[in-house]
Amino acid sequence: MKKNLYLFLLFWISLSIQGKDVSPRTTAKKLNKQIEVLLQKIEGRQYQKTDSATYYNNVSEIIKMALLCDFYDVQASKSLHDILTYRSKNVKRLSGYLETLIDAGRYYYRHRQNDSAINVFKFYLDCTESALFHEQKYIQGQAAYYISLLTYGKKDYITSEQFADVALRDINYAKEAAKIKINCMRMGLKNSADSIQYYSVLSALHRKAPEDELYFKLLIEYLSSPGHKRQLKEFASTEVRIRPHNKLVWALKGETDMKSQQWDNAIVSFNKALSMDSTMVKAVYNIGLCYCSKAMYLRREFENDSGKIKRKDFQLIKKELNQAAMWLRKAESLDPNEEIVKWKFPLQKVIKVLGN
Repeated sequence: MKKNLYLFLLFWISLSIQGKDVSPRTTAKKLNKQIEVLLQKIEGRQYQKTDSATYYNNVSEIIKMALLCDFYDVQASKSLHDILTYRSKNVKRLSGYLETLIDAGRYYYRHRQNDSAINVFKFYLDCTESALFHEQKYIQGQAAYYISLLTYGKKDYITSEQFADVALRDINYAKEAAKIKINCMRMGLKNSADSIQYYSVLSALHRKAPEDELYFKLLIEYLSSPGHKRQLKEFASTEVRIRPHNKLVWALKGETDMKSQQWDNAIVSFNKALSMDSTMVKAVYNIGLCYCSKAMYLRREFENDSGKIKRKDFQLIKKELNQAAMWLRKAESLDPNEEIVKWKFPLQKVIKVLGN
């Protein structure tokens, strides 16, 4: 951020120098006068309220001039072995305006002027590194958070993560900044090293905030990708021990049991989830599928070489299918338009086999 400040100063220096014969002291004096004129202009309350954008722009210009004035003030003191002429004065009269840059950034943010918001928040952070404002209490976390949030929206994930790291140091913004950071990391995965680091950071965040659903869902997303089947099952087993009263954890355990074809274990897990929330349509539906799978397994076991099944064995299969039909009908009642799960096809198949 300090580099940005120096680039800004060089840019304004090039615009402000009128000729090679202009001394630093003369330039500082001229800038000081411009600051006084602008300060007089913005002091009226009516002016501030009637045109916020103009007010904020003028405050930004004043602070830019003050930084440049301070730069030339330092140059003059170096050449004349003198004390700084304007710094103390500018610190006293401008210290209250630095936080106005935060107000300006939030104003632009509310009005969806995102580029302006990013620029003014960055300018605030640059100012906090200048000698002119070094004694002030800063709210860098807030500025960094907004930059991170807005640049994430622009899909500039590298910049967003950089400023999220700054916001993480502010307890007031650390929680939300961590979410932005982990999403930036997720969007920037390019190789196995990135994936390992992402998983490590995400796991640490989940341990720190186990009830935060975002980290939980991102971990499931990552572990559901190819090559992580064993890790996902271990994660689910660990979670139910740590958080036995969380319905999502039990639903996950049920899904991993299903993938391992442990149908009875899956049914137990889904029922645990439903004991906490009876409206979990996917859990209801999955129990129905588990009973279907149990019936299919028994059918393969009981069929003879000619594909026939003994009556007593079919009764066992029918028992599982009746359970499947009951649970799929529950899914139908909870989700009649199949917006969450596709219950109709398996239910029709079950009914057909049962002869109903």
